[in-house]
Amino acid sequence: MTGRTTLINQHDATLHHGDIGKQGTTSNGEIAGAARNLLQNSPYGGSLRTASCSEHEGVLVLHGRVHTYHQKQRAQEAVRHIPGVHCIINSIEVDSRLH
Repeated sequence: MTGRTTLINQHDATLHHGDIGKQGTTSNGEIAGAARNLLQNSPYGGSLRTASCSEHEGVLVLHGRVHTYHQKQRAQEAVRHIPGVHCIINSIEVDSRLH
């Protein structure tokens, strides 16, 4: 069985649906920890590594600031396949002044 993840980008209020593609369950604390680990170890830039997240009942919220919109999208994609995540709210702000 394949689950569905709802992706919400708060800045443009668009909804995207994507397949999780992985089975399994993860507890609430493990979901946030897994997401933080993926973001901190991301090869896509320093500002992405400083992004944070919170999670409640399968809803994962991404916070922070990144240099480009591409990094914002990469953060969302990095955590999308974590088992137990049903909805991602991408509240990461793009600030081109960051370096």
